[in-house]
Amino acid sequence: MFVELQSGSTYEHIASKIKNIVFQNNPQARFAKPEVILHPLGKWHLYTDFKNGKAVGGFIDYIYMFSIIGIMVLIIACINFVNLSTARSEKRAREVGVRKAIGSGRKDLIIQFLSESLLITFIAFSFSIVFVQLSLPYFNNLIGGSLSIPYNNPVFWVIMILYV
Repeated sequence: MFVELQSGSTYEHIASKIKNIVFQNNPQARFAKPEVILHPLGKWHLYTDFKNGKAVGGFIDYIYMFSIIGIMVLIIACINFVNLSTARSEKRAREVGVRKAIGSGRKDLIIQFLSESLLITFIAFSFSIVFVQLSLPYFNNLIGGSLSIPYNNPVFWVIMILYV
């Protein structure tokens, strides 16, 4: 059953009023004592499991699970990046030795390595934006929705720069 609340009424106020409506209208149900609960329409897709009239799970469990898997993949990617950088450091040691022999200082080497890392990160970010933009129509078709990348939103760019 769908219920639309009037403006000015709150979820908690209405929920307390209709909680025992089945028991009040059917006193023979005193042993089971059924209760009516309200569940917001916006939570129907994610919170579908109930215990004692409270939403305790549902598809939100999959969101948590995939979020944890995504974080683990990101951590593994970071570890892999550090391992590959360490493996390349042996080859880079010769370059650093030659540059120091030529007269480069510590500051010059730090600037070089940081600028190379930032350049690689910027190129990877650019490729990711292109791939996401190319796959977005197919993803929208798959989910039956309309997702878009907010390029004109400054908050989006601040978050992306912080992630880079």
